[in-house]
Amino acid sequence: MTGFIISSGQALWENSPLEATWWDQADELVGGDGARLIIDGTALPKKGKALVGVAPQYATALGKNANCQTLVSVCSRKRR
Repeated sequence: MTGFIISSGQALWENSPLEATWWDQADELVGGDGARLIIDGTALPKKGKALVGVAPQYATALGKNANCQTLVSVCSRKRR
C-alpha cells in the first residue's frame, strides 16, 4: 500500500490522515490500550531439497545454518 501512496519519492497527497487511520484500526484489532502484539519466528530443520519453503538459513535450535522451514506466529496479549 505504501508503494501505491508514494510514487518516485513524492507523496501524491498528504498521507498522515490515512496513516493515523491505519494505526487506529490496527490498535483496535490488536486489543486497544495495554495490548501487545507478539511476533515469533521459528526455524524448523528439514531434510530433503524438494520440500516447499525449505532453504539454507540459520536455525537457532541447531546453532548453525541448515535446511529449514521458517514459521512465523503472531498472537496478542492484553493485561487484565
